[in-house]
Amino acid sequence: MTASTHTESFLDSCLSGATGSRNTMASAVFIPDMRMNDARQEWQDQLTSLQQWVCELLIKNQQLRMALMEMKAKEPGGVREQ
Repeated sequence: MTASTHTESFLDSCLSGATGSRNTMASAVFIPDMRMNDARQEWQDQLTSLQQWVCELLIKNQQLRMALMEMKAKEPGGVREQ
């Protein structure tokens, strides 16, 4: 698998999200009054926001890692990709 293919599949998995885990976490919240749906939606919104941040950080990390590998490869006697 090339670095480009690996990055594309990684990005696809980040962008698709984990809808199953959102529903599981939200259903674990128990509030015995009429605000249960509001609380569930708030948890889902917060979880979605955190997932987006994590994906953005992972994408940025991968971009920086690839740029560093390119810089090292261009140096005389640089490290080769494995």
